[in-house]
Amino acid sequence: MLRCIPKKLVANTPAECLITPDGFPPSAGYSLVLALRGVGAATVLSQPEGDAHKISLPADLQAGRYYWQLFAEREETKVLLESGALNVSPNLLNEGAGFDGRTDAEKGLDAVKACLAGKASKDQLSYTIKGRSLTRYSVDELLKLRAFYVTLVRKERGIKPKPVRVWL
Repeated sequence: MLRCIPKKLVANTPAECLITPDGFPPSAGYSLVLALRGVGAATVLSQPEGDAHKISLPADLQAGRYYWQLFAEREETKVLLESGALNVSPNLLNEGAGFDGRTDAEKGLDAVKACLAGKASKDQLSYTIKGRSLTRYSVDELLKLRAFYVTLVRKERGIKPKPVRVWL
């Protein structure tokens, strides 16, 4: 594993790394190509630096998730060396007031919690007025949705699920 490309990066922050892949030195005519695809797209060519390849990640990447592949190239030869994912978070220096840094899962969880909190005063599941109808989620449906979003948020935060113990 070369593991030079970071897993996380802040938008508008320059990042560089040196890679020395076995069998693909610049002196033998190899260059590295990094393909980034996600909320945006970028292709980065390495610059030779001795026996290493210098990769400079673009500082103008939009915030979001990117998938990347690193290739060694020489003439007609193209070899996939490594692949992975990169999360680019917003640069708070560039954000104004009212910035909401929550993920979609966190926003969904907060919305379900708000619905559950409002259930005490709105106990009708559906009603019709002048031909227009409104249907609400039941408490059971909201609790299932809440459990779904809690699982997503825990995954995003790297929290492993608690083991379930069963006594027989």
